[in-house]
Amino acid sequence: MTLRFIPPDGKPGARFVLICGLLLGLLAHQISCRLPEPELRKRKNVGVIFDTAYRPQSGAASPLLKSLDDVYARYHRTLAEPVAVTYWGDDRSQWRIHFATNRGIDSDPATGQPARPNREVAAQVRYGYSETVMPGRRRGQDPPLAASNKKGFGFLSSAKAEPATDDVARLAEVHETSQAEFLRGIREQIQASTGRDLLLFVHGFNVGFDAAIIRTAQLGLDLPFNGALCCYSWPSQGGISNYSADERANALSVPPFRDFLAGLIQGVPAETRIHILVHSMGNRLVMQSLRELSETPGPIKPIDNLVLCAPDVGLRDFSEWIPGARQLARRVTLYVGDSDTALIASKALHGEQRVGDALPPVIYPGVETVDCSPVEMSFMGHSYYGGNVEVLCDLFSLLKEDHPASKRDWLASQETPAGPFWRFHEQPTPVYFTWNFPDEKRF
Repeated sequence: MTLRFIPPDGKPGARFVLICGLLLGLLAHQISCRLPEPELRKRKNVGVIFDTAYRPQSGAASPLLKSLDDVYARYHRTLAEPVAVTYWGDDRSQWRIHFATNRGIDSDPATGQPARPNREVAAQVRYGYSETVMPGRRRGQDPPLAASNKKGFGFLSSAKAEPATDDVARLAEVHETSQAEFLRGIREQIQASTGRDLLLFVHGFNVGFDAAIIRTAQLGLDLPFNGALCCYSWPSQGGISNYSADERANALSVPPFRDFLAGLIQGVPAETRIHILVHSMGNRLVMQSLRELSETPGPIKPIDNLVLCAPDVGLRDFSEWIPGARQLARRVTLYVGDSDTALIASKALHGEQRVGDALPPVIYPGVETVDCSPVEMSFMGHSYYGGNVEVLCDLFSLLKEDHPASKRDWLASQETPAGPFWRFHEQPTPVYFTWNFPDEKRF
């Protein structure tokens, strides 16, 4: 196994530009946040309530029962109990998240401690699964973290670190497996799910291994996603000052991720709907790998949905990589925003607009660009894929209901000389759900 350690690059110029860009971005974002809240954020739509215990009434005549039957018919597959949940309670849940990583491994048999992924870049992919505890909290809110999980949870994350208890998000167990065992576990979740689908999450800059797994469980709970859940963790070095080191680690991770993805696509049942959701710098890893796979001889099962969230990718690289991604994905969705502080800083460093920046939105044939600016008012404006309820609702409709942008009524088409893009003009209709797990999965 080949390992490379990516130290800080020691270039104060690059760090200075990045930090100055970040400060300028924060200033611009603070100015924008002083503007009145958009009207659509003030309007609250009436939600839909779905309980998996409900069963249709045969020959129901009353309008109320008929409407309940209609709700059941629409959501009984997309909101069935998640197959990744291993325990469920009123105040916390536990999720089995399958993972793959090309991080190196810290292993010291003398201590008796389990091996843990580190920051080294390995050429070989390791596989496993984690039992991940998620405490109860509002949808879209970062969970409180065990102190050991705080570092590298994301770009200036506001998540609070706490002692390791069941009231915080943490990895309760981590098990390394072979690739064959990994694929077997993925297949079991897919075959047990009502939608026969799989969500693969790939994180961005400054995200540690534990944090990436927790984010995947958070997506399962908050979207919600009831199929198989998988995380790929590339060796982000952690820390804002290590941005350049993360760029190099990301580039070195392309071959192992490409091989992992090819094995995953070949190893799942033929009817599986594969969704890839990728954030920020992780888009470079995924898009380059898809470009290389598209050039591989022989047929390859298409990806159902490729969701590019706030890509920290330059326009030139995007134009080179996106044709391969389009070739292998049935639908490509690009989420962008106009007050993304992290991408403003990256633009200052690279001297080139980032694809996740909505000023102006990037338009490409066959890619549905969605501008989240009207609904994204957070401090950083960068992690709306998992921290914004409106975007989570839109992702649910995209991934679980298979609705293109034209069928998501809260999006309005915006015409430009380069072509159309989509923009939030209403709040999505919220869906509230109650799951009823069997006794063996209850606390």
